[in-house]
Amino acid sequence: MTKHCLFFIYGETFRTGSQRSRIIGNAKSFDEQKKACDSHNKLIKHLQNKYNYSCDIIVSTYTTQYIKDLENWYNVKIFHQENNKIRHNHLIHLNDINLSKYDFVFHFRPDLYFKDHFITNIFNPYWKKLMFPSVCFFFNNRHITKNGLPLVNDTMMFVPKSLKELNFHKKLI
Repeated sequence: MTKHCLFFIYGETFRTGSQRSRIIGNAKSFDEQKKACDSHNKLIKHLQNKYNYSCDIIVSTYTTQYIKDLENWYNVKIFHQENNKIRHNHLIHLNDINLSKYDFVFHFRPDLYFKDHFITNIFNPYWKKLMFPSVCFFFNNRHITKNGLPLVNDTMMFVPKSLKELNFHKKLI
């Protein structure tokens, strides 16, 4: 029996420079973005071949001259595009998606490169709890929730069906 998952890839693509850089669409970013995308597709193929998962992909990013390349690499139409420089809260649009059909949703930034060890030895489609890489540092109140809890690092997040059914995504974003 085929299982279903959703890869929700959101954030800035084809960006160069340091963490806060807003240099987008630079030719220097092309090869690195392609490598990241190839690693995402490698994880998808691993899930399909080893675990019999059918994976849907949503990419939410802004427009650059390379948007067609990105669509071809993922073999999807980009879900949402902003022509301006953006923040994550302008990218995330999951309210119109029927999440009930997915066994898990994996959110991650499009510039992440997944190493083979992560793909074959760490990522587990059967995790039963929310998985994320770390909590944010406590520099100021921006890194603490309304309840006084630390914010989680949003570079990637695995949300299993049990949390998804509780509308966890809408609380997250």
